[in-house]
Amino acid sequence: MARVLVLDDNAVNRELIHQILEPFGYEVTSFGTVAEALAHTREIHPDLILSDLYLPDESGYDFLYAVRHDDELRSIPFILMTSFYRHNQETALALGATDFVYRPIEPEALLEVVRKTLSGGGDRAKDFDC
Repeated sequence: MARVLVLDDNAVNRELIHQILEPFGYEVTSFGTVAEALAHTREIHPDLILSDLYLPDESGYDFLYAVRHDDELRSIPFILMTSFYRHNQETALALGATDFVYRPIEPEALLEVVRKTLSGGGDRAKDFDC
C-alpha cells in the first residue's frame, strides 16, 4: 500500500483526495500547513507527496525545497497542485517537482497522475540534483 502525504489548507480538498485515493488502497495522511507537514514527513516517509502551492504559513515551493534538500526525503516524488497561474509549472519543475497539476482535476485524472508517478512514469524531475 502506497503512502501519500497531502498538504492543502482547504479541508474540502483534503477530504476529496482521501475519497479519490483510499478506495484504491492508498494510505492518505493530510495536513493543512507546511509546518505540520514538515514535522511529520520523516515519520510518515510517504511514497508520494501531493502539495497545494498556496498555503497560509509558507508556500508549496518552500515545502518542496525542504524535501529536496533533505537527504532522507529528496527522492520522494512530489506533485504540486494549484488552480492559479500557469507560469508556476516552470518554477515548480525547476525546483524539483516531479509533476504539476492544475485544479480542478477530475478524480480519474488525479488517480492516473498518482499511479503514473508512483510507477516512475511521471517523473519529470528525475535528474534533479541539489
